[in-house]
Amino acid sequence: MAVLDVTMPAKTGLEVAKELRDSGSDLGILILSMHDDPEYVLQAVRAGADGYVLKDVAPSELRDAIQAVGSGKEFFAERVTYQLSVGLREELEREQKRTRIGSLTGREVEVLVRIADGNTNREIGKELGISPRTVETHRERVMAKLRVRTVAGLTRLVVGYGLGQT
Repeated sequence: MAVLDVTMPAKTGLEVAKELRDSGSDLGILILSMHDDPEYVLQAVRAGADGYVLKDVAPSELRDAIQAVGSGKEFFAERVTYQLSVGLREELEREQKRTRIGSLTGREVEVLVRIADGNTNREIGKELGISPRTVETHRERVMAKLRVRTVAGLTRLVVGYGLGQT
């Protein structure tokens, strides 16, 4: 059994856990960390950790975690389980947004990028050779497909997914 910390001097515990799994090791891996961020917990699970407990747990819970992982079971502290749930929901939401972005037509993406650049419907229409009303229709469809209610929200999506970059 290996007890690893997320933060270690040479490599992170997550890197070591992944290396152990990639090498075919069936060694039990317990992450003992001060980090309760959802992304760390997700990364630990992806790396192959069998358990994750926080450094501030009661000694009895740490003992239970070591015994469980040492005997081939999984053990995730209650607070960590909650963070894992949060992380999975956030990941699912990001994936759903990627899927929704993929549902946009080429013209809708062109309009979306220009809206995020701060162009007006008239400017976008002139640039794309369509009427401002058609631009408005595309904008409405984009907002409905992406489930975004504001131009600021559209802009965050464009920046977050690098849509405006060539």
